Amino acid sequence: MMNNEWEDELKELKDLLDSTSMIAEVKWGLPVYTYQNKNVVGIGGFKNYYALWFFSGSLMEDPSSVLINAQESKTKGLRQWRFKSGDILNHKMILRYVEEALRVVESGAKIKRSVALKMELPSVFEMAFQTSSLAREKFNELSVSKQNEYIHYINEAKKEETKMSRMMKILPSIEAGIGYFQHYKKAAEAYKISKA
Repeated sequence: MMNNEWEDELKELKDLLDSTSMIAEVKWGLPVYTYQNKNVVGIGGFKNYYALWFFSGSLMEDPSSVLINAQESKTKGLRQWRFKSGDILNHKMILRYVEEALRVVESGAKIKRSVALKMELPSVFEMAFQTSSLAREKFNELSVSKQNEYIHYINEAKKEETKMSRMMKILPSIEAGIGYFQHYKKAAEAYKISKA
């Protein structure tokens, strides 16, 4: 998410990161800097702050205690360094953190992934599985994390009719044995083709 309010500040960060050995790319619509084909640091502007985020931040030394986990329950490795209006960017300190992030990449250190625990299956799945044994079979073949993606999508809905409507939308993808995010990737590709 980019916020034009921080245009000058984001340009200052971008210019600073452009001075390093990293390669500037655009991923998810945002500037992301890579090294040895690994995501190292990204830049973004949000409503109340702008930030650097370090993809392997949890493995980095943080002597100034500036790195935070923005989503404790979801994020394993990513850490943000937030700045707000009026903050003066300490270029030397930022570059020290970038050097630390590059050291982590060069070390080959990996973020330990926790084993995903399967979420409780909402009742709409059972109703759908009663009408489609293929959906049950294919759903059970998906990894726990892919199953949880679908379950989370359904659980986000408050009303039962919305849950059922969502279930009907994703059922063909489940029957095809593809994950939730693949479902949306295919939908986006189909949309592009229909507009061509």
